Amino acid sequence: MSARRKGAMHTGAVWVAILAVAAALIAAGMFVPAPAAGTATLSSLEDLQAYVASAGTGVGGYRDAFLAAESAAPAAAPAAGDARGYSGTNIQVAGVDEADIVKTDGRYLYTVAGTQVRIVDTAAGLAAVATVEVDHPIHEIYVNNGRLIVFANKQEVSQAYPAAGRLIAPVPFTAPELLIRVYSLQEPAAPQLAQELSLEGWYQDARMVGDWVYVVATTPVYREDVHPPLLREDGLAQEGFPEILLFPGPPVADQYTTILSLHVQSGEHARTTALAGFADVLYASPGSLYLVHPKRADYAGLQQQVREEAILPLLPLQEQAQVRSVLSAPLEEWEKDQQVGEVLEQYSASLSQVDALAFQASLQERMLAIQQRFSREAQKTVIQRFALQGGQVTHAATGEVPGTVLNQFSMDEHDGFFRIATTTEPSFWGGPFWMGGGVARGIAVDDVIFEGGASGEVAGSSGAVPQVEAVPLEGLPAPAPAAPFETFAAPDEPITRPPEAQSASNVYVLDPDLEIAGSLEGLAPGERIFAARFLGDRVYLVTFVQVDPLFVIDLGDPANPRVLGELKIPGVSQYLHPYGEDFLIGIGKDATAVDEGGPRALFQGVKISLFDVRDVANPREIASDVIGSRGTDSEVLWDHKAFLFSAEKGVLVLPVILTEPSPSASIWEWSPPTWQGAYVYRVSEQGLELQGRITHVEDDGPASDQFYAGSPFSIRRSLYIGTALYTISDHVVKANDLATLEQLAVLEFPE
Repeated sequence: MSARRKGAMHTGAVWVAILAVAAALIAAGMFVPAPAAGTATLSSLEDLQAYVASAGTGVGGYRDAFLAAESAAPAAAPAAGDARGYSGTNIQVAGVDEADIVKTDGRYLYTVAGTQVRIVDTAAGLAAVATVEVDHPIHEIYVNNGRLIVFANKQEVSQAYPAAGRLIAPVPFTAPELLIRVYSLQEPAAPQLAQELSLEGWYQDARMVGDWVYVVATTPVYREDVHPPLLREDGLAQEGFPEILLFPGPPVADQYTTILSLHVQSGEHARTTALAGFADVLYASPGSLYLVHPKRADYAGLQQQVREEAILPLLPLQEQAQVRSVLSAPLEEWEKDQQVGEVLEQYSASLSQVDALAFQASLQERMLAIQQRFSREAQKTVIQRFALQGGQVTHAATGEVPGTVLNQFSMDEHDGFFRIATTTEPSFWGGPFWMGGGVARGIAVDDVIFEGGASGEVAGSSGAVPQVEAVPLEGLPAPAPAAPFETFAAPDEPITRPPEAQSASNVYVLDPDLEIAGSLEGLAPGERIFAARFLGDRVYLVTFVQVDPLFVIDLGDPANPRVLGELKIPGVSQYLHPYGEDFLIGIGKDATAVDEGGPRALFQGVKISLFDVRDVANPREIASDVIGSRGTDSEVLWDHKAFLFSAEKGVLVLPVILTEPSPSASIWEWSPPTWQGAYVYRVSEQGLELQGRITHVEDDGPASDQFYAGSPFSIRRSLYIGTALYTISDHVVKANDLATLEQLAVLEFPE
């Protein structure tokens, strides 16, 4: 076979294979129509059904279980302590309460355990006065001026039959239903149900501003039975079709996101429902609620870009006309790809060997650029802002930023601007690109590897891409390096990682319309954000790969964020908490740097750090303590509500599962838990000191079987009322003197 013929065959094969990637994604149900021009609404069931059908997404199945049930039924926050003399939930924003599994009104404790809310009187010792049984798993609760608000989810298994004309019955599935129950606490010993709302969907999160609770729920879109999420009050379905919001961007019909507002005293309620992406992180200020979700990738646009930007510009006019004729023909996509490949092959066969090889190199280079651009676009975060006003929820703006968000503390609103910290990941998504003399497959897409979940170890890279399989193309020389690569290496040599192949951290400042007003990009290449805290005109960021860089960033000029200072210390902080204006508390993990398999760090014990940030150019760690060894853990690392701190009382409390290694254990070994409970520290501007420990496990010897995570004796929360410190687990409430930790009272519930 001639070299010319080989070059032509390679060209056609590469084109068909790459174009088929986009076609396969579309065939798999990822197709999305052209982007919408702006926010719109669907006002009828017919419009909703037509929209879902055109979007081609959603999940299969019915929701008969929920339908059947219908007919049967009739700024930065201060520390947790406050002037009331008792501590509340550790919240992010002052004036915006967050739901939790434990609440207090200053006398009574309200604690969640499975399907129950237990009410405990602390006036004289500890006395259980009432139990509210919900019969379904409870997520979280609120207490507000004599009202108890409970969020629970129930699921019923659907036994739906196939629709007319279907040969195969749908597989039974669980239909989620969010229950919101409001109880009167006029007599705490005898709570009375005052109101019940049920919304089809799962509980996501909630915020409370004054007497208004804003609950966010998500509901699947069922292709076989398209309806808006059903809302019932006291068993009766709400009449009328709720308008469905459509946000700018490629149409999405995977799930509904509903914001339900409820006045907990009057019972007045309203809802706002949108077809949106999977919004799993929210931030709220007293006047706004922000939902963020990954940007919907436009796979149809990808295929169109490959055709319009990669192939057509490289062809003469005659071949361009042939390709456009194929693309406009009433053919299946695979047939179009096949015929376009034939046009390419014929054209390549008409060229000399040198020209054929140059044609193929240009084609692949263009495709790589498109794939990289697509990858960067696909990992953007979309932000939806809703204005909150007396229970009224109004969509106000849509914006987007590069990268992904860690959690709610990566977002903030200040002086009319929305600030957000993100991590951008490597842009390669596995498409072919030139490497030496071959087409590389299975490109490494990450330079930080999580090996143990939230408390695992982290591995990183200093810039070298791991070796990948190369498929040689016979007789084809490697083309000249194309930006942004610094070097190209032979398959048996290290490969320089291009800038896009490293993660980096960014901070963006957006105006009220969610347009980017300022940005700081490319912080800590090769690392990810592990913690963030916005405080006034500053943001503190923690990134990590082997050591913990704490960045102090000035946001005083929204258009020009800038780094003021940086501190590098062993370990990593995963939660940051303000201590006045000049100090910061970090809770995270100690870490040991190792270089086996590339730069990496092995997490060890739980680490508490006290940072002095008065000199913003030179932040300092003035005190620290490491609890336990490898495997030691704390719920604070993934749930800030487990953290108790009062600057006024100088007390810090966090739950701990402790592991202690044997003398011969290496840094790699995990040890079994030896203790579980709460660590109590005294904190001042001079440092921190362990005051003592509290446990709910009676047998606290090494052989105890109650030290595991999720044990009914696991201390989940702590709070204080007056001079007493209370720790709460599923089966025990214990009171200790706040100053001496002397035990005052114990209340045990049946297992």
